[in-house]
Amino acid sequence: MDGLVADLYQPFIDASRNKDPEKRMLKLKALIHKLPEHHLETFKHLARHLNRVAQYADVNRVSPPRSRR
Repeated sequence: MDGLVADLYQPFIDASRNKDPEKRMLKLKALIHKLPEHHLETFKHLARHLNRVAQYADVNRVSPPRSRR
């Protein structure tokens, strides 16, 4: 695993556990932009795909998780 990506693993886990949805989103967004270019492009592709899957949740029965509150 790329050293930078390995170094970002724990910060991603910590950010995802933030109880405040806005702070969680801001921290995750900042970390995503620290990824190497090829990882960032892979993430963007995956996010677009999952968005399309979620758009057809009524057909494919794969719905996005409910927000944590």
